[in-house]
Amino acid sequence: MYSTLTQAASMYQAENGITYNEFDTSLTARDFMYEYIIPYIKVIKECDSLLSCYNDYPLQIDRSTKIIDVEFLTVLADGSFLGLNSADAGKLFFSI
Repeated sequence: MYSTLTQAASMYQAENGITYNEFDTSLTARDFMYEYIIPYIKVIKECDSLLSCYNDYPLQIDRSTKIIDVEFLTVLADGSFLGLNSADAGKLFFSI
């Protein structure tokens, strides 16, 4: 997944002449993905909710608290999940 994300970001850079440091991390998770990542990877499904893509996702040991909590989630052609959360101060967190 690291390679997939790096290649997507590199393709965006090549097409737009900017560096990683210039990516707008103040965007929402969805907007960031559609600007910088989605056009450069093969997505087979965008999930309206986590349950719409993955009904039995992992629970913590107590079996009550969900481990995965993302603002934006996709399923890639290889079957992997790629999610993104935005946080304070322009930080983004990918979930794989």
